[in-house]
Amino acid sequence: MTDPIADFLTRLRNASARNIHLIEAQHSFMKEAIAENLKKTGFIVDFEVAEEDAKKVIKVELHPHRLLNIRRKSKPGRRVYLSSQHIPVVKSGLGIAVMSTSRGVMTNKEAKKMNVGGELLCEVF
Repeated sequence: MTDPIADFLTRLRNASARNIHLIEAQHSFMKEAIAENLKKTGFIVDFEVAEEDAKKVIKVELHPHRLLNIRRKSKPGRRVYLSSQHIPVVKSGLGIAVMSTSRGVMTNKEAKKMNVGGELLCEVF
């Protein structure tokens, strides 16, 4: 797999479209940080990291009957870095952008508030 973050986001998007409430994916700290930001902003219900057969997995519980639109912005072939002045507003503030900054993974609103830029991972609305 060349882009595990895109795979994780695709699993979330597909499960939301099919009205499936629970997904599992292989664990990474970046996926955990993305899930934490999605939970904090209310796009997912909850997540947990579990160990199955000596491998860590991340289990994400989605809201029932809520369509999750996720777009991957920064890809392995084309990284997207933004300064704090160029951080986008997603869907007039109704959505979020998840960014990887020098101070950790955070939403676009937090990055703008802290005046830090970084890599634009995805947009969620």
